[in-house]
Amino acid sequence: MARAKSDLIALELEKFENKIFEFQKYLDDKDINQIYEDGIRAKEIDIQLKLMNAIPFLLEQLEKLRQQKTERIETYGGKKVSGIAEDFLKS
Repeated sequence: MARAKSDLIALELEKFENKIFEFQKYLDDKDINQIYEDGIRAKEIDIQLKLMNAIPFLLEQLEKLRQQKTERIETYGGKKVSGIAEDFLKS
């Protein structure tokens, strides 16, 4: 059960990371200079600015989530727990 939960967390983190890369690819592929209609160009600029402002925040949050996932559980006295007990405490 705990292993399945860990796998789901890893899957969600991977989806989150893929979405960030999708945003970055969108920014790389869209060339504003190729858009000749002013109204559409203004909307595209607005979208790209929002994405450029959001990506650093999303990357920071992804890194925090990855760190939380990999942190080890500390027990009374600072001893490390491993194996089945660690999986139980993480769930």
